[in-house]
Amino acid sequence: MDRLLRGEKQPEIKEEIKKIDELFKKSYDLSSNFILFPVRHHSPVCSFHLEKVIEEYQPEAILIEGPKNAGHLIEYAVSDKTKTPFCIYLSYDDKLGKITEEKGKYRAFYPFLDYSPELTALRKGAEKGIYCEFIDLSYGEKLLNTPNPEQKNVENYEDDRVFLQSSYYKMLVEKMGCKNFNELWEMLFEIEGFHTETENFLKSLFYYCYYSRENTPHDELIYQGDIIREYYMAENIREAMKKYKKVLVVTGGIHTIELVNLITAEKLPSFKIENIKEEDSPSYLMPYSFEESDRNSGYESGMVFPFFYQKVWENINKNRKRPFEESVLRFIINTAGAVRKKQPLSISDEMQSYYMARGLGELREKKECGVFELIDGVKASFVKGEINSYHQPALKNLYRLLTGMEMGSIDPDCGVPPLVNDFFVKCKKFKISTTVSMKKETKLDIFNNESHREKSRFFHQMNFLKTDFCNYLKGQDSNTGKGRILLRETWEYRFFPGVQVALITNSAYGGTVEEACLSLIIKGISAEHSNARELSEKLLQANRMGLNSVYGIIFEKLIDIIGNDMDFLSVSDCFKNLCEVKTYNASFTGIDIPLLDKVIELNLNRMLTLIYTVISSKKEDEDNICDGIKLLYTYFIDSQNREDEEAFIQSMFSIYEDNSANTALSGAGSAVLFKKGRISLEEAMVKFNSYLNGSDISKKMSASFLKGFFKIAKDIVFVDDRMLHSLDEILKETDGDLFLEILPDLRYAFTYFLPFETDKIAKQVSSFYNMSGEELLYGDVFDQKQMERAADIDRYCSEKLDEWLLIKGEENGR
Repeated sequence: MDRLLRGEKQPEIKEEIKKIDELFKKSYDLSSNFILFPVRHHSPVCSFHLEKVIEEYQPEAILIEGPKNAGHLIEYAVSDKTKTPFCIYLSYDDKLGKITEEKGKYRAFYPFLDYSPELTALRKGAEKGIYCEFIDLSYGEKLLNTPNPEQKNVENYEDDRVFLQSSYYKMLVEKMGCKNFNELWEMLFEIEGFHTETENFLKSLFYYCYYSRENTPHDELIYQGDIIREYYMAENIREAMKKYKKVLVVTGGIHTIELVNLITAEKLPSFKIENIKEEDSPSYLMPYSFEESDRNSGYESGMVFPFFYQKVWENINKNRKRPFEESVLRFIINTAGAVRKKQPLSISDEMQSYYMARGLGELREKKECGVFELIDGVKASFVKGEINSYHQPALKNLYRLLTGMEMGSIDPDCGVPPLVNDFFVKCKKFKISTTVSMKKETKLDIFNNESHREKSRFFHQMNFLKTDFCNYLKGQDSNTGKGRILLRETWEYRFFPGVQVALITNSAYGGTVEEACLSLIIKGISAEHSNARELSEKLLQANRMGLNSVYGIIFEKLIDIIGNDMDFLSVSDCFKNLCEVKTYNASFTGIDIPLLDKVIELNLNRMLTLIYTVISSKKEDEDNICDGIKLLYTYFIDSQNREDEEAFIQSMFSIYEDNSANTALSGAGSAVLFKKGRISLEEAMVKFNSYLNGSDISKKMSASFLKGFFKIAKDIVFVDDRMLHSLDEILKETDGDLFLEILPDLRYAFTYFLPFETDKIAKQVSSFYNMSGEELLYGDVFDQKQMERAADIDRYCSEKLDEWLLIKGEENGR
């Protein structure tokens, strides 16, 4: 750092350097009753020198920048049963609306990695029996005493923003020829810092923090809440100095600069802290991940590529002379191993990558090569073709390895809510990994395997609690007519810190995952529901989660609501959900639910009543109404209720005979009557042809009729091709503009067919033209160049005709 301070303007800053030196001597004097140790959060070399200072200074107390009300967690943070990465989860429940009128809930994280200086201090303190204490404001107090409203949305407790916002760092980046702050920091304070004596390292860091703070407006520090936090920390430090002869204080370097003056001042400035109730700002230990700790993932106080520095820290603890260079070599080897699965890579490529990294380190005047030389070396030797991290397996694997995917674990005795413990117990029971943050996929045979059904219920419960733990890919499908249940489910799941945050948030609702879901579903049922759809969805959720005890409550409310629901689509969706619940229980549990049959019967009668209200429905509702008609049709296939079935058929006759009925519904109604044998195919064809042979407006409706017809009776085209013949004849006579208007509904109508069925239809149509189905489907078509050439010719002819006044003459009647 000294070389940065020497230059043309050195005489002008001589006094300032003297002032900084005096401040530094006050903060770091091994014979003094206190030492202020400045750090950057999660710096392995800061931790390296901190260990040395603790050994040499032998403090009686170690005070650490951290939430004072989380002190009860220190013993668990240093426990052998706790593995990094982990964090302190901090929260504040603004019950009195002190922050905003919304009385919201706020949260933040205070992460720890193996090489975090704060954790190093705590561990060394525990090892030597030194008293350790957090001395900063609690999270809730920090929120209440920070003027900047944006701080309420920040989810990390620490803040390194001054490092990144000051103009000083930008000058250094430019002067040192670095790409960004991260490379500058590694060069000056990690690599250089490791090879520097402790006092010189601390002096360089002190200078950096001093100038960074000097280039930050004082009003900005007040606005961000830094000043009042420093007053509070200084007060706690001064109190500790009355009890202990030697006090070591570990804080972010930006705060160290001001704390020197505050501690040595005769009297602290007067200040007032707005306090909170401790129960409104609880804190817990919880697992964290390297991925969440990465600055590239949005954690503003983190280091980039945290797993790289984990390996550096391990090398430091092994007393390696060149810990960064050895880490670079290890990552080159690991990256090569991963890349070889996708692209050829030789030992020579690995050697060249290593030599490139070392050479770049020397060229950049670094004592060792670091992570940025590693990346450049891999780019130069492993990347074949365009440098693009998305398409290049080398860079993709390297970045993944540098970040790390492992997760930590916490001492089970540390006192998390029972809901969190229940989650981990269930994960262990179902053999769900919570030690890595990678996504995994699992398939569940819910028909044959009881344990898979239990696992399915657990996944649905976690989804209901909005934990983002799992994602339902496919399986149960209630849109198949009768609430048919597919026999297998596919889920994707991933454990990450946010899962535990969501569980802690929900812990007020129960001590187990099932209890929390039960409380929330009952709460949802108790709310006002305006239609049957909303309430039946609660029933469906409860059914998938295995919460059978709430059925009675939901059924009683449904009985009241269904009779007053005037929306056919709402009642139709309710019927679909009720059928799924019945099918599920009949298939998997064997439980007979008498009241369910009563509700289904009530819902059925309501649908048959309301169907007359949608005969002339709007086009935007026709697809959903047709779904409801298909649902009723498939339901009566197995039903013995002939009276209700006849009522349904009569409603279809009403749609069939009403010339003002919605066209898609007319198609669906015709299909139902044909399938039930109430009208012949000839009669259905007469209805269809009445659209095809009418006006242009009527022709537009033909595709909509076909869409409704095919939804229920698509198989007709395979036994009789008259419908296809009629459609083909009309389409040949339809002009281009009208055809384009018909096309969307026509395409939709044929989406009901499977690919092999489409092939069959193509063969049928091809026979009309004495062609093979293969020729029609896969024969030569115009390529793009031919189409462009044809368009050019068409344009040329049009211009010539216009020039000859032929087109104009026709328009004028000449």
